Amino acid sequence: MLTGTEHLGCVSDLSFNAAYRLTPQVSLFANLENLLCRRYQVVPGLLSQSLHGLVGASFRF
Repeated sequence: MLTGTEHLGCVSDLSFNAAYRLTPQVSLFANLENLLCRRYQVVPGLLSQSLHGLVGASFRF
């Protein structure tokens, strides 16, 4: 191994995405990330987020 390098290891990040179209103009969506709630260091001293997500609706004009 070279001096000054660091191995990041294996990261498990399970995610879930879903979308449903109600009408041609309106759709709903959901996005959940890190379902296993495993945290790892992005850089030394900075941990990744635990379970987080986004839910919403989109309107097409």
